[in-house]
Amino acid sequence: MSAVFKGTTAACVAHLAEATKGDLEKRKTIVSFVGVTDSTVRRWFRGEMIPVGEPLLRLRFYMEFLGYNVAELQSLNPPVRDAARLFAFRIATLREIAQLVGYSEGRGGTDTLLAVFRGTQGVSKQRLDEFTSFVEVYGDQLLEKKRSTKKIQLNDGTSRTSAEDDLGAAKQPRVVHPLRPVVQPRDRDVIIESLGASVKALIPLARAASSDGFTAEERARVRELAGGDGVFRLANLLFRLCGERARKMHSS
Repeated sequence: MSAVFKGTTAACVAHLAEATKGDLEKRKTIVSFVGVTDSTVRRWFRGEMIPVGEPLLRLRFYMEFLGYNVAELQSLNPPVRDAARLFAFRIATLREIAQLVGYSEGRGGTDTLLAVFRGTQGVSKQRLDEFTSFVEVYGDQLLEKKRSTKKIQLNDGTSRTSAEDDLGAAKQPRVVHPLRPVVQPRDRDVIIESLGASVKALIPLARAASSDGFTAEERARVRELAGGDGVFRLANLLFRLCGERARKMHSS
């Protein structure tokens, strides 16, 4: 079955806004599933505000439920994605999942789990096994939960299935991953000089964005623009450059 639409969370939300435009009842269904106010959903749809935290996860999985292919969900490890889906459908709370997969009790454990579900923090192989075990125990409840969850019908005229479809397959530009060098491996001096300059440029920006002068929503926007897990991946790569010992310890 082909996806209703394929893209990032932001692109999918924009498509959903158009596909439910002018239909209060459909918006109420989204409000009920996600657990926010109608005003909040309208602001999401107008691009005045971005979803964050638990509502962001529930919105992503409701869009998946409607047939959207949400890029940030596809980037998660399958056991993590399955566990997050159980949370989104309210089969288990963050606190319950955190305890069952071995995170610390209290706010710290749930914050860590939320970061894992958003794709901004990785997990060890041992932890993945814990997620797998959790899903095996509770996963059977999901089918029944989906049956009882209202699925809205999207408006006609929004059948475009990808944010890139308008370009045409033959016209789509080659996408270069921002963390991969765009020069040939032999040009070592270019790589070193470009990377050094980029790090120097990033430091004041990162310092400012991580300060109390910026809100949690704005920092979430940075992670969203970086592809969901881009900040985490960059941090891991930069850690390997702290020294040869760090590189060997943190090599994948």
